[in-house]
Amino acid sequence: MEQLAQHMHPTLLITGIVTTILMWQSALSDESRTEEVLRANKDDIQAIQEQRQKGKVSNVDADRQIEEIKRLMNALPDRQKTVHEAYMLFCERVVARLPNEFGSPKASFTANDVVRAAFGVVRAAYPEAVAYKQMPIEPTEVSTSVSAPLWEVFAAPQLDARILGKGATEAEAWEAAASTVQTRRAQQGDRVASFKEWLAEQTKKQSVSADNARVVEEWKDSVSNLFAQVVRWLAEDDVNQALRVETGKLRKEEQGLGSYEIAAMRISLGPRLVELIPVGRQVVGAIGETGDLGFLAEGRVDMKSRVQKYLLYRVVDGSKRKWIIMDDEQFLIQPLSKQSFESALQQLLS
Repeated sequence: MEQLAQHMHPTLLITGIVTTILMWQSALSDESRTEEVLRANKDDIQAIQEQRQKGKVSNVDADRQIEEIKRLMNALPDRQKTVHEAYMLFCERVVARLPNEFGSPKASFTANDVVRAAFGVVRAAYPEAVAYKQMPIEPTEVSTSVSAPLWEVFAAPQLDARILGKGATEAEAWEAAASTVQTRRAQQGDRVASFKEWLAEQTKKQSVSADNARVVEEWKDSVSNLFAQVVRWLAEDDVNQALRVETGKLRKEEQGLGSYEIAAMRISLGPRLVELIPVGRQVVGAIGETGDLGFLAEGRVDMKSRVQKYLLYRVVDGSKRKWIIMDDEQFLIQPLSKQSFESALQQLLS
C-alpha cells in the first residue's frame, strides 16, 4: 500500500483519504440504517440465547454478551448524533479547504504576459482547469533510469479529466494547454451559440445523464451477479446448511451518479456474521498486484466482520472486468475465486 501511495499524485491520494473518511462517517451517522442495525443486534441476541440453550455458551458469558449488545443499542442514537457532528465539522474544517490548498484556481508560477494570456485562454474554456506536478520516478533495482518531473494541465480536478497540455515547467504546461484550446476553437469555430446549438448542448447533457444511469445499472447488475456467484459457491460446500445467507437493499449516494439502491448480503454462522456491503462504483485510484498502478478499479464491495475486513475490487483488465480480493491488514491481492472467497469467509467467521 505504501508503494501504491508513492505512485499516486498527492492530490489523488488526499482525495482518496478524504473520500474514505466521508463514506465512513456518513455510514455511521446514517439514521436510515438504524432499523437495520437494531434488527441485526436483535438477531445476535437471539443467536446467543440459542447457543445458551444448547449449552454451547455459559449463562455468565451469554448475559455479558447480551448486556453489551443492549448497551450498544441504547447508545446508538447518541453515537449517530456524535458522528454526524464530527462529519459536519470535518466538512467545514477539512473538505471546504481542499479546493484552496489542492488544485487552487490561482496559478503558482510567476507569470509574464504570454503565460498570463495562456492561463486566461485555458480558464475561459475550462474554468476548473488546474495544473499538477507529476513526481519523478525514482530508480529501482530493476531500472536505474530516472524520469524528470512533469507538469500537466487538466480540464478539471478530477480523475477522468482530460489532459490539455504538458511541459517541463508549469508555465510551459499552460502554454501547451492554451495551444490545445485555440486549435480546438479554430476547428469548431468561435461562434456564439444559437438556439439550435443550445438545444444540442442540452441534449448532450441529457445524454450524459443517460450514460450515468447506464453506469449505475451496470454496476448494480455486476454486484447482483457477484452475490449470485457467492450463493452458488456456498451451496456447493454447505451441504448441511450451517450458514444463513440473507440479501437486502442499501441506498447509496455517489457524486455524479446520484442516489440508487443496490444489493447487500449477510452471511451468518450462529452469532457470528459477515456482511458484503457495496461501497461505491466510483473508486479513487488503481490497484496493482505488486504495488504499481496495474488495474483501474471500477467499484468496491467490503466484506467484513466486526473486527476484520476484506476488500473486493472490480477492476478493468484490458477489455474485461474481473473481481479481486485484498486483505485489509496485509494488503495481499488475489483474483476472486471460490477458494480465495471461502478462505476469507472462514477467516472472518473464525
